[in-house]
Amino acid sequence: MAKPRRPIETLPEAHFDFRREHGTHRFTLSSGERVTAVSQPSWQAFVASAARMGNPGDYLLTPELITVSPEPTPAEFPQVPAMLESRHDKMRILSRWWPDAILVLGSLTLDTPRPRNELLFLQGGQITGHNPKLPYLASEAEVFHQAYDPSEHQQPNRTTVGMICSDLLFHSKEGGEQITMLHRNLAAEYVDPIGPDVRTLLVSAAWITPYIPGIRPEQEGVRFIDPLQYAVRNLMDRHPGIQDVVMADQLSPGTPASGPVNFHAQRA
Repeated sequence: MAKPRRPIETLPEAHFDFRREHGTHRFTLSSGERVTAVSQPSWQAFVASAARMGNPGDYLLTPELITVSPEPTPAEFPQVPAMLESRHDKMRILSRWWPDAILVLGSLTLDTPRPRNELLFLQGGQITGHNPKLPYLASEAEVFHQAYDPSEHQQPNRTTVGMICSDLLFHSKEGGEQITMLHRNLAAEYVDPIGPDVRTLLVSAAWITPYIPGIRPEQEGVRFIDPLQYAVRNLMDRHPGIQDVVMADQLSPGTPASGPVNFHAQRA
């Protein structure tokens, strides 16, 4: 039986700065580092924003799957590998403009039996690491398609962890709940990336709220905002070192929200 959910008022306080529109959003972390989150619904709009935004600071964070947004049509699928290579090359060039910044790019890998969402980390014109989305059952409808390999889950640096969308909710859950969500019997192999030195979570998202029984579509705060606030504060409770969480969202097509859910949460 699942443990009762803790009341949110018993969790650590956090200040949330929500930015519910597409655009370039700049945040300052507790450490003084700067994060620029570029929220756009397509690759073309993202590139246009990035070209005129100036120095992003220490991190440039993009939405999930921005390199293949909008989603290719079936007729365009054969061109996707070349398209990804071209767009990754463009990001390498972009990262040379700001050699001190780490670019956190939401992309797609085709090097597996089925395509997977992944983050690429770039600095100084080079791809320095990658981090695929976790292979868990996020809902009754999702089908497992990839085994978990801890060696694939690299991070930008010792104090920062990159996550993809609902991975944020996964990591906020208790260990027992996580085990039931992981692919088959892979829980024994799972390595939590949030170590004692981690201070910042950078989340690349195409945010779709989990289904919540009894919640009407017009109750946007309950559907889209409350689950995020609870997840962040629960993570801060379980990991006292976490000071900041930043999300860049692109607003998935068909999602009944009034705007993308970009935010910076900072421990109070």
